[in-house]
Amino acid sequence: MIRIWIYKPEIRNHQDLVGIKLANEAVSMEPTLHPDDIVVMDRTDKEITPKGIFAVRTNDPFTPCTVKRLRAVQGKFWLISDNS
Repeated sequence: MIRIWIYKPEIRNHQDLVGIKLANEAVSMEPTLHPDDIVVMDRTDKEITPKGIFAVRTNDPFTPCTVKRLRAVQGKFWLISDNS
């Protein structure tokens, strides 16, 4: 079991928090996130903002979830990595 300690004021009014551990080869979000980092996300926060980072489900059986930035352009969503 992994325990995650979060500074209580950071939680604010978030209620549906989930921890997501990045894969040990996940370099697409460097330098913001690094391999094996644990990201805590609120599953109810779905507002797309330029600085937001989202966990997105995929149809790939080997990578069922990816962590990326999102951009909405004319009704389509683009997954954006920080490490281009």
